[in-house]
Amino acid sequence: MQETINSLEAKYQSQLQQRERLLDWAPQTAPIQYDSPAAVALEQEVVASPIKARDSAKKEPQELGEKILAWGESGANMYISPLLELVYNSDSYIRQNVALALGKITASKTNRFDCDRVISVLGKLTKDPAASVRQSAVEALGKIKSERVIPFIQNALRDSDGNVVKSASAALNQVKFYRLSQGSKPAKTQRKR
Repeated sequence: MQETINSLEAKYQSQLQQRERLLDWAPQTAPIQYDSPAAVALEQEVVASPIKARDSAKKEPQELGEKILAWGESGANMYISPLLELVYNSDSYIRQNVALALGKITASKTNRFDCDRVISVLGKLTKDPAASVRQSAVEALGKIKSERVIPFIQNALRDSDGNVVKSASAALNQVKFYRLSQGSKPAKTQRKR
């Protein structure tokens, strides 16, 4: 795990150095105008001080939870790996926010490999001991446009918690039009005239 953290840190530092070099070469332009001050704050926070996975243990759950949600709002694929490391956090609040953030990132734009990894992890979170985590995982799966989410959502319809079942029903309504794979399609029947 430490090896992964070191690798991620090195990759991040390399990206920062590349960005700085590009900015040095780029012509000076007018600053980007944002619609809201919150967008400026989010960008500054994301660029200036991303949380490293090893720092997460030191943070208060509320602060870390808010940071995780900001990662999700950013829609940046670079946060998928750190979020996947936080899936096993002992605090259910953190796991709940990780599920929501993964759903937002994966729903916005992501490559197939990351999408498959996230769907698998969210599927496991639908069996989490905490009902709030299961509910968030089901809601996140409902945002992902892939037929691979359907079995996990269908299983959540049988959950012991009513809120999870409601979320599963709503998520199933969102994904029910996704194409099922060939093996799971019902056979076509011929109509008699």
